[in-house]
Amino acid sequence: MNFQLQKIYVLKSSEAIGKIRSLTRFAYDAPVVLLVCADKTKVWRSPSERGYDIGEMDASIVCTHMMLEAWELGIGSAWVCGFDSQQMAKAFDLPEQVQPICLLPIGYPSDKSVPYEEWHSTFRPLSETVEER
Repeated sequence: MNFQLQKIYVLKSSEAIGKIRSLTRFAYDAPVVLLVCADKTKVWRSPSERGYDIGEMDASIVCTHMMLEAWELGIGSAWVCGFDSQQMAKAFDLPEQVQPICLLPIGYPSDKSVPYEEWHSTFRPLSETVEER
């Protein structure tokens, strides 16, 4: 069963954009920021591993698909987790069971936009990240 635990807040009013920019420098100058959350009352919990649930994982999957679709439409985005989730929840008056997971600032990229070179051109050898057994 797909629990569809995601709750997505589309932040686009001048009040919401001002608020999000006051909480993180990673909202950039995007005209719209998607606040991707997980409703903890709807998550699947592992019956065999105590304390494990898939809330963060499922919300992250949803965010990734939105990011890919945005790119397909020519819209730029950036996955952001540089914020205090408790401050975020309080600022946007989120229900107690709704946990902020990540932000997705979106907008049409400038012709001058380029990825931060240091983060996008340095890779560890595949042998450090993949192991065959």
